[in-house]
Amino acid sequence: MGKKQKTIIQIRRELKAKKEEELLATLTRQKRIENENAQPKRKRLSFEELACFLPMKDLQESFIRDPETFSTRRYCQGRQIKEFVDHLLVKYPVPGFLYRSVVGETGAELLCGEVNCHETHAEFVLQRKLFLAFAQGQSLYPILSEVLTRKEVHAFTVAPSGITLRQRVLWAKLKIAGASDQELQTLVGRCGGWNILLAAQDHRQKLEAIILLLIGCQREFKRVKTFRILSFLYDIGNIQRIEFAGRTPQSFMEIVNEHWMNQEYPDHSDAQWKAEFPFWTWRSKTMLVQVSELTSARALRIEGDTMDHCVGGYASDCVENSSRILSVKFFPMKGKRAGQMLDRLTMEVNPKTKHIVQVKGKQNRNPRLDEMEIIDFWASENGIRIPYMVRFN
Repeated sequence: MGKKQKTIIQIRRELKAKKEEELLATLTRQKRIENENAQPKRKRLSFEELACFLPMKDLQESFIRDPETFSTRRYCQGRQIKEFVDHLLVKYPVPGFLYRSVVGETGAELLCGEVNCHETHAEFVLQRKLFLAFAQGQSLYPILSEVLTRKEVHAFTVAPSGITLRQRVLWAKLKIAGASDQELQTLVGRCGGWNILLAAQDHRQKLEAIILLLIGCQREFKRVKTFRILSFLYDIGNIQRIEFAGRTPQSFMEIVNEHWMNQEYPDHSDAQWKAEFPFWTWRSKTMLVQVSELTSARALRIEGDTMDHCVGGYASDCVENSSRILSVKFFPMKGKRAGQMLDRLTMEVNPKTKHIVQVKGKQNRNPRLDEMEIIDFWASENGIRIPYMVRFN
């Protein structure tokens, strides 16, 4: 049989695909030409040009090789600077983050891609000392003795690459204190910006207790609010004022939460008011329900922290008698958890209009139907109206 002829549609498709391929090849070629024109021509820098990126006078006493003997096959300026630093100063491997301390600002941008503006001058000087100690095989303990013990210094040297000086110091302390790999990753990632160097120099004994408490809180609580702990620890006055030795993670978190709540909700932080509604209970064969009004700003903050919603900021409304907050607690009467609180709701009531404004569970979840039935009983006994939007939200 003869060869089957192509239809007009097939021919058109082939022509269209061929044009698309040619267009794509043209665009790719044009883009490559534009990139080549946009990039400056690379060249190998002489040692005089590379010396401009380093504080040569400050480092001259530590040179182990003659600058004039340096040569490189690299064209990338950042790599040329690193090789020049290695040629002048390095015998043994050095952590990458320390190279910033021996080059100028321009050299740091070429070498590391960014300049850390949050480092203090003392940290910068410390990094240069550490660089020279790493590079030339000297002991690190004399440099870090005010911050780390000998065991912690050893952990400091084997800390993972790619972390900052502060993170490395914290990693070493946590490692020696017994933190697991997962705890190290979590705590160093979240607390690495804390200026532990300053705290360690002034309050070393307290710092050891704080490290243990950090690990304890990470193990004890499922959702540690680390930002609250850091807010507390950033204030050196708190470290001076409070005794940490012998304290449990629970008591430590109580202090941290109290500090955070006072900062988050400063208005009426010590306010109290009279209860509008009496304590109420409802009992069945399987469940006990208690409804109690919260009558202080501190109680509101604790409720908001426990339930993970914003009721902690309602103190002003309660003082002005435009709102009342009640806590609804559910206790099973049978089973393994008999007598232990099973669930909890927070309810807002407007005492002037006598209606429920909202009912929310943990993390602002809406109440279930069986829970709303209990709220119905309470509302009917106290003459409170439940709007449609609250009942069927």
